[in-house]
Amino acid sequence: MATFGDLERALADLYPYRWAIGAAVLVLIAAFLAFAWWRGWHRVVWRYRKPLGIVSVPLLAVTLWLGWSLGSPLFTNVTVDEAFPFAATATVPEGMEREEVEEVLSGFSKVDSPVMESMPAPAAIDVSAVMAAEMMGEEDAPVVMTAARQADLEEGMAMAIKAVEADSMEEAAAMTEEGVAMMEEAIEQAEMMAQPAATNQVEAVAMGSFKDADAFHRGSGTATIYRTPDGSEVLRLEDLNVTNGPALHVVLSTHPDPERSEQVKQEGYVDLGDLKGNRGNQNYPIPAGVDTSIHKSVVIYCYPFAVVFSVATLER
Repeated sequence: MATFGDLERALADLYPYRWAIGAAVLVLIAAFLAFAWWRGWHRVVWRYRKPLGIVSVPLLAVTLWLGWSLGSPLFTNVTVDEAFPFAATATVPEGMEREEVEEVLSGFSKVDSPVMESMPAPAAIDVSAVMAAEMMGEEDAPVVMTAARQADLEEGMAMAIKAVEADSMEEAAAMTEEGVAMMEEAIEQAEMMAQPAATNQVEAVAMGSFKDADAFHRGSGTATIYRTPDGSEVLRLEDLNVTNGPALHVVLSTHPDPERSEQVKQEGYVDLGDLKGNRGNQNYPIPAGVDTSIHKSVVIYCYPFAVVFSVATLER
């Protein structure tokens, strides 16, 4: 079918001139029919109508069926709208619809910016917490303190101060050692509590926008690869609008901008299956074990004709 693909690409190059070509074809057909009538060919056809009918009717039926099967998708549209795949497990707040939750989660998963928080009020700054952070060598690190740990710190500091005023050097050393031990224990507990917790946020690891392959094979919308905390990945197509065609597939390609079949199918490509619809929002699970870091584009690809319909180059 590669030959048909080359033919389709050639016809696609002529697509901008379709109206002029169509008019020329109609003129040629009319001229041929006039010539056939002038030559009397219609009388020959009528004379042998029975054998010609036996041969031509099945041939015409097969031609129409094949033409409709391969050509009709080019002139029809199939819309498939699927929910954002990670909204199903979310709790819907009172007063919100699930569609709103899907929109919010989809937006959050694409945000990649630091969160800036204002400086706490002076009254909220705890001297013991600041000292603990400095002793750990992390002046800007957040320190999580429990009431018990803070009490230990304050007691240790009080004992250290008393040690300075102690009459006996031995008593001062003992009090200082005990105070330091309590402070170290409190700092260790605070450091353990300050360890960052594993995030449960869905992450958008790669994204691209679909573009036209040529004047006939057109495409728009976005392709995003999402990764969940458990490592599984899903490709989501949003606002998709691509020229329809027979047996279209969604392919992850290692080529950044493939134009031909051999570029789409170069080593490492992954076929995610049939395109569910040429319009809408759709999800395509990525098989476990696939390393998507090597894939540089998402391709809408026609298998029967080996033709690229649209490509979204991925950025990370």
